[in-house]
Amino acid sequence: HSAEIVYLPRAPLVACECEWPGDHGRLFHFHVCPKNTSFIRAEAVFVFAARIGQTMRFAPLYVGQTADLRATMTDIHGMADIWSAAEDAGFDTVHVHYEHSEHRRLSVRAELLRSLNPELNRDIRGAEIPPPAVTGAIPGTLW
Repeated sequence: HSAEIVYLPRAPLVACECEWPGDHGRLFHFHVCPKNTSFIRAEAVFVFAARIGQTMRFAPLYVGQTADLRATMTDIHGMADIWSAAEDAGFDTVHVHYEHSEHRRLSVRAELLRSLNPELNRDIRGAEIPPPAVTGAIPGTLW
């Protein structure tokens, strides 16, 4: 059994930290980064979010998960539609929850989709839109 190594971004990239609620009051810790951050290669659940006015509260726009955060955030073709729609909705931060296990990332993403119901994860009928191929209501509360 080998130890897992989790790589976190360098401190200057993290603007602040917040928690997003999952099912049954469970909270998930996220690093809040500017949308133009150059991310490392890391497994993560991410939230595209818009700051609410001048407050330190955020509206969730899109929840995704990836085995390679850097590749996902730089994939111009795979994320273009979501990125554009998020910018139209005021997207200014990427919230990142690092998680090595794909099973756990999928579970965390599913919980967040149920609790947050982000608009860009839904189609016009309200059903969840499948995530782009590059990826395997209640505002966030700052610490």
